[in-house]
Amino acid sequence: FKIDEEIETELKKENAWSTFTSFPALYRRVRVSNVAFYKKRNYAMYKKALVHLIDETKKGKMFGEWNDYGRLTNYQALALKKENI
Repeated sequence: FKIDEEIETELKKENAWSTFTSFPALYRRVRVSNVAFYKKRNYAMYKKALVHLIDETKKGKMFGEWNDYGRLTNYQALALKKENI
């Protein structure tokens, strides 16, 4: 999984990268995918989603139902093993 360079750059610029990378791999994938989805479709919405991601990350908060209400907990553990994180 490759994080969009612009998203990574913005997280680093706003000093949120280390917090973001401390979150579970599945959360990072879901959040980055959701933000990147809007990049070519609706740039204003992309910027809004990126600012929201940065703001919540700086607070140390994960948001949204990224683990499908807890049903993907096993997936998360398997993904960590697969990615050697």
